[in-house]
Formats: sequence, C-alpha cells, structure tokens
Amino acid sequence: MCEGCGVSHVVVAERTEAEPGTRDAWLPPHRIRERFVRGVATLAILDGVAFVAALFDPANDVVTTLAFHVGVLVPLAVVFSIAQRSSLRVAGVLLTVFMWAVVTAALLLFSSMHAAPAAVYMVPVMVAGIVLGPVWALVVAAASLASLGGIFWLD
Repeated sequence: MCEGCGVSHVVVAERTEAEPGTRDAWLPPHRIRERFVRGVATLAILDGVAFVAALFDPANDVVTTLAFHVGVLVPLAVVFSIAQRSSLRVAGVLLTVFMWAVVTAALLLFSSMHAAPAAVYMVPVMVAGIVLGPVWALVVAAASLASLGGIFWLD
C-alpha cells in the first residue's frame, strides 16, 4: 500500500537493490509525477527571478527581456500542464527540446561562440540524461555540438 494515496500500485519494473548506505531509489508513479511537476515549477520560479534581475540591468531592453522570458514561461506552462495530466515521457521530451531551444536562441540572439554561455548546453544534456536516459543525453549532446558548430561558422 502506498502511504501517499492508500492504493496498491502495480509495479512494472523490478525493484532494484540500493547501494549500502543510500535510500532505495524506487518511487511509486504518482511520486515521480509530483517531483517532475515540482521541478518544472521551480524552473518557472527561477525564470521569474531571472526576469526581475534582468530588469535591473541597464544594458537590457525591457521589451526584449520581457519577450524572452515570456517565451520561456509559456512552454514551461505547457510542460507543467502535460506533466500533471498526461504522459511524463512526452513532458520530458518537450522539456528537453524546449531547454535546448532556449539555450540556442540565447546564444544566437544575445551572445557569441566565444562567450562563456556556450557551456550552458550542458544543462539540456543533463536534463535529458536524468529525465529520459543516456541515449537521449547523447542525442542532445550531438545536437548541441552541431548547433555550436553552426554558431561558430556564423560567428
């Protein structure tokens, strides 16, 4: 019986043994969904904080800053909604693609290949690895390298 909802969950995957000294990593499906939704909500809150911080920078144009951060919050809201009501797999793919697109747009619009933000491509790769698995992490890493090559060629 699950302590959270009082229902007995059928587990498709086998329960694996945790390493000594660590917690068992298995969670019931509703807990996984809760954690994913909380993670997406945290990303939205962090984007709101970044928006407020960007408003205080005199070098930033208010309209461009507003457009960029609204462009970040709207897809996060879509991922949040899908994660609450539908497939976590679809939400994970959308989150990964969205994060990759935001990093690429930020590099193309606000930076160059020689700037430090090019290292931010590690974030979508890590999200893909955590949420979707190692194969998706390799796919996102390859797309990131191709994108960086294109930005370098444009620069």
